[in-house]
Amino acid sequence: MSAIAGSPYGVGVSPTGVTVDPVQNLVYVANEGDNTLSTFAADSSGALTPVSGSPVAASAGPCAIGADPMKGFLFVANCTANWVTSYNDVAQGPGDLTKISGVAGGTDPVSIATDPVAYFVYVANQGSNDISGFSIGGNVGGPGALTALEGSPYAVGAAPSSIAVDPTGRFAFVVNSGSGTIAVYAIDQTSGALSEIAGSSHVTGALPSAVAISD
Repeated sequence: MSAIAGSPYGVGVSPTGVTVDPVQNLVYVANEGDNTLSTFAADSSGALTPVSGSPVAASAGPCAIGADPMKGFLFVANCTANWVTSYNDVAQGPGDLTKISGVAGGTDPVSIATDPVAYFVYVANQGSNDISGFSIGGNVGGPGALTALEGSPYAVGAAPSSIAVDPTGRFAFVVNSGSGTIAVYAIDQTSGALSEIAGSSHVTGALPSAVAISD
């Protein structure tokens, strides 16, 4: 590993989340400390250039961020406001974020994941020990707006700290920092509902804080 020319790059105050849109070659950063979102264009070398208009204002406490590169949407979990906000990142040009809408989440939402075909968004709520599930572009609010899934929120272990969806869109993996476990949930391919797979909960190390899946 070697440093990219110009790195490190300045962002907002107390950045807590980052995501990549591989279709538009954009990088987004959630800055919890000053309630902003930073956007960068990435070139073929990995070097970053701030997009015009960046950063933009966000709702209180943006602490997790996820992209839907297939449809051009961005989703932000606001852990201070207990809110989930959706943005269009292509309406005014690539990386130029336009707020679509916001919906109530659980308590202290700290992690967000989209499924690979971009029908559903899942948010881990550390304070309420559950996962909020939403459909993208449902019947309420138009394209990119979030609508709560039937049965959401879904109970998980103590203090869930991270969620990831596998590349097939069939399973969600949740790590629970309070109980020191990881569990696997099946994703209903029609409704998006989560159901824990029997026997899937396993002990991890102390205070697991993140989970990632290799393609």
